Amino acid sequence: MHCLFELLFEENIVAPIPSNPTLIVDLGTGSGKWAIDVAEDEKTSSAKVIGIDLSPIQPTDVPENVEFYCEDFIVELHQLDGGRILHESSADLIHSRMVKSGVQEWQWDGLVRRVFHFLKPGVGWAQFTEGTSLSWDGDAVHQSSHLYKVSSLCNEAD
Repeated sequence: MHCLFELLFEENIVAPIPSNPTLIVDLGTGSGKWAIDVAEDEKTSSAKVIGIDLSPIQPTDVPENVEFYCEDFIVELHQLDGGRILHESSADLIHSRMVKSGVQEWQWDGLVRRVFHFLKPGVGWAQFTEGTSLSWDGDAVHQSSHLYKVSSLCNEAD
């Protein structure tokens, strides 16, 4: 899925985060590929990048500025590493992608509130990306575009 979004957005971070970020968090990191790519990117290599997921499937040989935690970010985001890693107003970016199947509808408000609690005031960003089926009439979106191709694949999967 990471590669699909990389093709669609042409970069890992679309939010205008400040230069030389210090902390980036990936909620629902999965394989950890996004977190590793961000940690290695020269624009964000100054940051500690934390990936959080329920499944411990991430590689162990990672850049020194990457850490993975096997936690439930819905419940334990504020308790991560005893509160030493992620605390109020500490993150430049909190990223989440394709986690809607693991987050109950009633949990979203609390999750978003907690995410904003951890962002640096005035400069921190939350980047939530979720997929959905898209449709349009006629040729509003050209068939050679990434959006058309991704949407077609998502519609087939539904």
